[in-house]
Amino acid sequence: MELSDMIKAARAERGYSLRDLARIVGVSKSTVSRWESGYIGDIKRDKVVRLSQALGISISDIMGWNKKLPSEEGSMDLSQTIEIISKLPPSEVRLIREFAELIRDRQGKP
Repeated sequence: MELSDMIKAARAERGYSLRDLARIVGVSKSTVSRWESGYIGDIKRDKVVRLSQALGISISDIMGWNKKLPSEEGSMDLSQTIEIISKLPPSEVRLIREFAELIRDRQGKP
């Protein structure tokens, strides 16, 4: 979920108007509106904590630290992984194998 959607949903869930949330966080109503529209994506640091507390959204989510890569959206099982690897050219399969061996060799080593 995008930050703009998280803010809008959390605000609605708490029954806050744009003006209510703006007052709590210490910004203008139009700033909250721009957060919710996605027009402003980078929220100033001094407002992140207030917004987090007001809406119950973690600071990590507001800052985008918890965003998953598209490949992480849903975990793959072994059969899906094998299917994907089987479609790769041999040179890429070799790189994957070498990387896996490197990881295996480094397990347990500081």
